[in-house]
Amino acid sequence: MFRNRRVLAFLVGGAVLFVCGACLLAIWALSIAKPAKLSWDPPTVRKSIMSFGYKVYANSQVAEGKYFLSKLVLKNTGGRPIHDLTVTYQVPDFISWTTPEVSGDLPPGNSVVELYYPKFPERITRLANQTTATLEIKLQWREEGGSAKEQVLRDDFLIYGVNEVQYSDLPAEEMLTWYDQWNLAQFVVCMVTPNDPIVKEYAAAITKRIGGTLAGVTHDPRHVLELMKATYDYMRETGMRYASAEGVPMSIGDIKTLVQTVRLPRDVITSNNGLCIELAILWASILDQLGCQTYIVLRPGHAFTIVQAGEQGDQEIPIECTAITPKAVGSQADVPFEKAIQMASEDLQRQQFKIFLSVQKYRSEGYSSPELPDVDTDKIKSMLASRERAGTTVAQGPGRQEAAPGPEGQEAAQGTGQAQPQQGMARYEHRAGLVSFSYPESWRILQPPTALGITFRVYDPSTLMGIDVVEVPNANSTNEALKAVARAFARNGSRIQVDDSKRQGDLTVVLGRTLSSTGNSAWFGVFRPVRGGVIGVAAGSPAASFQTNRQALLQLLDTVRFP
Repeated sequence: MFRNRRVLAFLVGGAVLFVCGACLLAIWALSIAKPAKLSWDPPTVRKSIMSFGYKVYANSQVAEGKYFLSKLVLKNTGGRPIHDLTVTYQVPDFISWTTPEVSGDLPPGNSVVELYYPKFPERITRLANQTTATLEIKLQWREEGGSAKEQVLRDDFLIYGVNEVQYSDLPAEEMLTWYDQWNLAQFVVCMVTPNDPIVKEYAAAITKRIGGTLAGVTHDPRHVLELMKATYDYMRETGMRYASAEGVPMSIGDIKTLVQTVRLPRDVITSNNGLCIELAILWASILDQLGCQTYIVLRPGHAFTIVQAGEQGDQEIPIECTAITPKAVGSQADVPFEKAIQMASEDLQRQQFKIFLSVQKYRSEGYSSPELPDVDTDKIKSMLASRERAGTTVAQGPGRQEAAPGPEGQEAAQGTGQAQPQQGMARYEHRAGLVSFSYPESWRILQPPTALGITFRVYDPSTLMGIDVVEVPNANSTNEALKAVARAFARNGSRIQVDDSKRQGDLTVVLGRTLSSTGNSAWFGVFRPVRGGVIGVAAGSPAASFQTNRQALLQLLDTVRFP
């Protein structure tokens, strides 16, 4: 009897398994028979973009790819594969249909995510006002055994004018702290334009008045302060003014944000006035062009600049940029440079909420400046020169007296500006007035090796430190001049090696070495194009003692003055 029960149980169990298998087989058969089906939710499209930051939206590496214009998730909810799936994009009037991105086959139950980083043309920066644009996404695919299909999706978004900054794109309910209102503030770095020809001419006009500076190469706090003071005084004396304005709150869908009109540095220079944020960006552009590391600081209702100094960048010098207009900081009299630094330092200490935007750090991460239209640099030079002539005082370099107001002061300001040698120092003056510098009276003047391009040589017999004046006729640039000097040294059995070089306005500061069979030397040089060629001054010593003599050499080179 028990045996019959076991047989019965076995038969029942087999029947159950058979039924389950049949059901699974039926389900599988039904799923195979189900056709392919491409489905998607409405794409996520960024509600607005800033035209001056167009390079950021094109770069999928910036901020781990968070600045895509659109995101689309495609799914195959059918039972058979989808073949030849492609996605293309266009923004009419700005971007033509892109090359199809082929995803190939999409198996049943699978999905694919498509992100679009638009490569807008340079002309997007010519938009002066907000413009509504349309993103079109074209989907093309083929179902197994079926014909090709196509679908075009459309959505609008806003392009801000080139001078409009949107500080946040968070929905109102997600703004929990003050910092949430500024989650796009880093885009301000894109407005720092050190390579703009107008900024270069402005920076050159500043450095010309102090005979050049080594601030960007040495980061010596004294050199940085000298350059900052020259910038501050130049702005005051040529009529730069602070102009007040506030951002305009805007709503875009569920996003409430602050949008502010912020002009690029070239526009601030040509108009000779700017908001606090515009002046901060201009300062960052000038100092960046001259090789200094800078921060733009945003705090509630205000902005200013910090300049880094010291070999390790461990000294920070803030500057109240708006103090060029005394009333802007509550003063009835002109605010000296030192007071402007004090104001910014005290502001930093008082403020609980503030954002520090490192210009160089964010640029290295892809927050790039826009390409700008060409300008007539001769007109810019004439404009700056007319402002200088209209000024009543001129920033003076070391050893020069402040010019008094009035015609006599103006006449003195337009002189050669040659520094007087300090006690125990001699002064070299180029025969044609192209360059001058100081050196210790105890140093010995040698016959210069003119075949190497050196027209004056002086050195210290005890330390073997020395200074050379280098002249290269017919050279069009410092790089071309250095190559010519290198060829001359090579013919003499030596080799010139440039380890680093930086442009500072119309000057180029070089760190180099001279390698020869009789010994190696290291040197700093500052070079400038002049009519008919390039002239430069190099200060160096034997390579073995270069680090020991480094500071003394830089102090000597900092006495170099160009007219």
